Amino acid sequence: MLRPLTPSYPAVGRPPFRPGPAPCRRLRTRLRVICLLLAGLGSEHAQARDYFDPAFLGDGGSAPIDLSAFETAGLTPEGSYLVDIYLNGDKQATRQVRFVKDAQGNVNPQVTPAELGKWGVALDRVPALKALPADKPVGDLTQVVSGATVKFSLNTLRLDLTVPQADMLVQADGAVDPQLWDEGVPALLFSYMLNGTQSRTTGPATSTSQSLFGSVNGGLNLGAWRLRTSMTWSQSDISAAGGRYSSRQSQFNSTYLQRDVSALRGDLTLGEISSGGTILDSIPLRGVKLVSDNAMLPTGLRGFSPVITGTASSNARVSVAQNGSVIYEASVPPGPFRLTDIHNAGNGGELVVTVTEADGTRHVSSQTYSTLPDMQRQGAFDYEVTAGRYRNGGYTDGARDPLFALGTLSVGLPHYLTLFGGLLGSTGYQQVALGLGASLGALGALSVDTTLARAQLGQGTGNGNDSSSDGSAGAQGSGPSSSNGASFRVRYTKSMTDTGTTIDLAAYRYSTRGYYSFQDAMAYGQSLREGAAPWLAERQRSSWVLSLSQSLGELGSLSLRGSRTDYWGTNRVVNSLSAGFNSSIKGVGYSLNYDVDHTSSTGSDSWPTNRQLSLNVSVPFSIFNPSAPAVQDINANYSMTRDNHGRVSQQAGMSGALLDGNLSWGVSQSEDNQQSGRSGNLSLGYSGGRGSLGLGYGYAPANRTLSMNASGGVVVHPHGVTLTRMLGDAMALVEVPGAGGVGVSGGGTTDGRGYAVVPYLQNYQRNSVSLDTSTLPDGVDVGGGSATVYPTKGALVEAKFKTRVGRQAMLTLTFRGRPVPFGALAALPDDEVQNAAIVGDGGLVYLTGAPQKGVLTVSWGQGADRQCRVPFDLGGLPAANAQGAPAVNIAQQALTCLPLPGAPAPAPDVTTEPSPATEMTTDAEATNTAETTKTAAPAGATNTGTHD
Repeated sequence: MLRPLTPSYPAVGRPPFRPGPAPCRRLRTRLRVICLLLAGLGSEHAQARDYFDPAFLGDGGSAPIDLSAFETAGLTPEGSYLVDIYLNGDKQATRQVRFVKDAQGNVNPQVTPAELGKWGVALDRVPALKALPADKPVGDLTQVVSGATVKFSLNTLRLDLTVPQADMLVQADGAVDPQLWDEGVPALLFSYMLNGTQSRTTGPATSTSQSLFGSVNGGLNLGAWRLRTSMTWSQSDISAAGGRYSSRQSQFNSTYLQRDVSALRGDLTLGEISSGGTILDSIPLRGVKLVSDNAMLPTGLRGFSPVITGTASSNARVSVAQNGSVIYEASVPPGPFRLTDIHNAGNGGELVVTVTEADGTRHVSSQTYSTLPDMQRQGAFDYEVTAGRYRNGGYTDGARDPLFALGTLSVGLPHYLTLFGGLLGSTGYQQVALGLGASLGALGALSVDTTLARAQLGQGTGNGNDSSSDGSAGAQGSGPSSSNGASFRVRYTKSMTDTGTTIDLAAYRYSTRGYYSFQDAMAYGQSLREGAAPWLAERQRSSWVLSLSQSLGELGSLSLRGSRTDYWGTNRVVNSLSAGFNSSIKGVGYSLNYDVDHTSSTGSDSWPTNRQLSLNVSVPFSIFNPSAPAVQDINANYSMTRDNHGRVSQQAGMSGALLDGNLSWGVSQSEDNQQSGRSGNLSLGYSGGRGSLGLGYGYAPANRTLSMNASGGVVVHPHGVTLTRMLGDAMALVEVPGAGGVGVSGGGTTDGRGYAVVPYLQNYQRNSVSLDTSTLPDGVDVGGGSATVYPTKGALVEAKFKTRVGRQAMLTLTFRGRPVPFGALAALPDDEVQNAAIVGDGGLVYLTGAPQKGVLTVSWGQGADRQCRVPFDLGGLPAANAQGAPAVNIAQQALTCLPLPGAPAPAPDVTTEPSPATEMTTDAEATNTAETTKTAAPAGATNTGTHD
């Protein structure tokens, strides 16, 4: 890239002093004074605009310089500039833009219809743009698009373009025209997660255990189609005095093929899927689903991810299961944990959380999560159509697997109402749901719905919990019977800004004795799987869920979440309560939490009640010395827990981060009152652009544990293989050819070939991908620092950056013995990306990304006598100095600019003295005089003219 050197200009607004009008300069000295005074009397006819006279820079020997670009204040000089481009106030790109003067003398940025279309201009709506070739500059945009404006600031290097909204694909409300959506490039994409532990217990019963859990999620992109699958694998080995026990398990889940259907604003999915779960219950199946995608809307919601909280008493393993399949697993240290990255839990349902302690103790709890149906604007709608074969994913050993079909629809009505409903039909089962949601303004949002179901129950040999006293449902084992029932639900959400109270979700559901959900009916008469919680196979009678938070201002905040569920055919009640208080004092954060898991039953399968009170304190070291960088990321932590079994445990530790947060470490010590002695943990983790790796060591008086975890992503694309962090949905493949180690937006750097992956882009929306140009390698230059992409769901889109890999150079150019005139334009015309700039004082020009050899074209006016060419050879890269540090990669050369073929020979360099009748004039003056006569002057006379 060529960059203009900043020249020193005379004050703009007042022309530099000239000897006077040409007629006056033909007179003797006394007469000249009189002529100048008389010329001043006609000043009302003088030129009023700001004017920069090129003769001011004349050196008395060179040709007059064509500085017409400077004659008018505010006019941009021709050349190439690295500018930030904004369209209607939104930044679109940072790249080299060439500015060229048109026939009217206006200097215009050279942008093409293809670029305007990429930035969101509707080319089909502008006939002049539609008629132009995609790669031909449009010239003056204001003459091509009615109502458009162009503004360029040379001081800030910012180019502002505006186009009327009627001619834009991106509308004012943020909607993006489907023409901009990019399906991406073919690719194989995989995210992986690996978690392994090795533990050794000593004492009377010495044992060694090893466990390994891994998961891989990903698939293939081909055009608009996305093939996805999820594979989990677990291994457990235990060696003890009694022998060796091993288990292996692997399974593929959720293998499906998906693509978007933009005409229907939806996604089409085929394979192992689940139905939506917002209006009707979520049902696993093998089949096909067409569902609306709100991400295509300007205000679309991005889905819901549940938050799992709890407390571990030791180094524990937490697994989360849904529909009988483990969808998430993680190792956690002693103390409270909070899991927020459960991305594949769907839109609603029941999650079973199992905490396995280091000594094998298991704590099982359930968490039901759901959201209100999306409140629709008037005229908006959401839909789902699903059909296939039921896939048993529950907690029974078997189930019927009939074909079924369902459909749901929610429609926005006037007066802030939303009507929603659904139908489900299968052999022996029919269901219909209808509900109404209302936005009540200051009172919150409320929805009520009713679901009616008719089930033909099959013969079974279950546990007898479904026998009824009123005959509405036949007792298990008594043969097929029919059962009719209804389920009623009320949901409410409210945010009270005046009091700081937010009711995130309050829901109540009641089901009659004869009501069977689809999955209840399919599992009727089947035996419960071994180890499953007994209430998972029972039919719910009533349940309520409450989640709220209360802000206390500077004092902190309160949170409360509770649920209660009872069941038909049993006196079992499952209760869950979690309450918390969070605050800080002078930077020291602390929290107090109370958790209860209670299952009451008079049967033999009653589960114990767990109550736990915990206190957590965090002290950032930055409060002691806010200006010390070394302590900004160091924290001291303390926690204490007490449960209803009399166990009290305490833990203290420190944690911190290095290398800009990429390297994390932690150390902790804990102790309890159960004669377990002291235990401790050490951890070290690294998270970078290629993935994450963590190591841990835990010790106790009779136990030692080593743990390891790794995660990341692999992308195989047409240009090779790129390692990255955990993959998101839509992603960008950054291409900076030949530039390794360049920082990219969102973290991470390009690999040695110049490729990187930016995950977690927004589907169907405008995303800006940028480079940290300060990290470009020496000798590499890019034409722009940012790119705009519009990925479809799951797409890997290319964000290409043109690079010039070469040398930096400071060249001093001379032409016919004198410096090339200030303001001349120097360019590399053969360069793929136009590379040009203005020559500064003394013929100095600065190049970056220049080839080792080439020809520089220089011009400062019209005609062959005002142009020249500079062949150059910058040589090889400089060698390192004596200390081994690389030398500065800037070549400095003084070069001669050669005349173009056919250029006239220079006029003799003689001194002249104008006579009363004749005088030398510049080209600019010659255009305003009828004729110019050049005569020789006596030796020693003053040179008042200019010779070529």
